[in-house]
Amino acid sequence: MAPPQDSLDHLSDDELDALIRAALAELTNRGTTEAFGMLVALSGQVGTSLGEAARLVAERGSWSQVAQISGTSGAMIERHYGHLRSDVASGALARLAL
Repeated sequence: MAPPQDSLDHLSDDELDALIRAALAELTNRGTTEAFGMLVALSGQVGTSLGEAARLVAERGSWSQVAQISGTSGAMIERHYGHLRSDVASGALARLAL
């Protein structure tokens, strides 16, 4: 099935959160193998999205903000998301250059 063509950018963060939670609850309550498989696949996408969102928040603020929002330490954030820092990524790309 193709994704909906309507953009969701008109929704506030709170409205989008409510929509996603409602969709997840609906999949959960269906109790089908297909819905379960979709939830498993979504869990991977959520993980990827968390990493990307953390990087975007850090670019606009700091990794300390990411740690505070996440309720964890700066060291833990550095361990999990440090590879996403632009300076780390630039260095890695430079080392790959021939």
